[in-house]
Amino acid sequence: MGVLVPPDFPLETLANDDERRVVNALLDQLSDDWLVLPDIGMGDRYRDHQTDIVIAHQRDGVAVIEVKGHEVRIEGGIWKSHGSVMSPQPLAQAKENAYALRNILRSVHVSMSRLDVLWAVALPNTSTITGHLPPEVDDRQIITSPKLLDLRTTIDELVAYRFSQPLGAIGVARLVRALRPDVAFSWDPEARAR
Repeated sequence: MGVLVPPDFPLETLANDDERRVVNALLDQLSDDWLVLPDIGMGDRYRDHQTDIVIAHQRDGVAVIEVKGHEVRIEGGIWKSHGSVMSPQPLAQAKENAYALRNILRSVHVSMSRLDVLWAVALPNTSTITGHLPPEVDDRQIITSPKLLDLRTTIDELVAYRFSQPLGAIGVARLVRALRPDVAFSWDPEARAR
């Protein structure tokens, strides 16, 4: 089983059932050397980023997975849902979040200065893809409902598609510390009086 980080993360706080479904599938099917970090907020000086799921492995690296549970189509290279243009575009969102995470992790320690972050878009309510995907995405980066049934193979194929630098045990610990830090706030009962 994949390892939820932190172990007491409240899955009921995720945005929707589709995200919970993908997180639970990752937890149920991946081996226990995969970490699963749902709902990661990141920011840089330009904008805030919110990614649905980050997965990390000592040997296989790190990936961002964006979940889109509604009905989607690509028309003329533009992602649409129920006839309306999606904003942000799922591929752009996944890539931007992967690059934002990459920049954060590269700044954590010199050992991660060349780290790349993989990305994928999960479509848990999509059974098949008809037509050709845009050239900037490979079908191994799109996780459909049938692929959710065999996530070990799906994630292995994603990792094989684009190699990510191994993190090692220390790198995984640094990633967790960066994305799920422990912070102490000093409570001061006199603060209100002041």
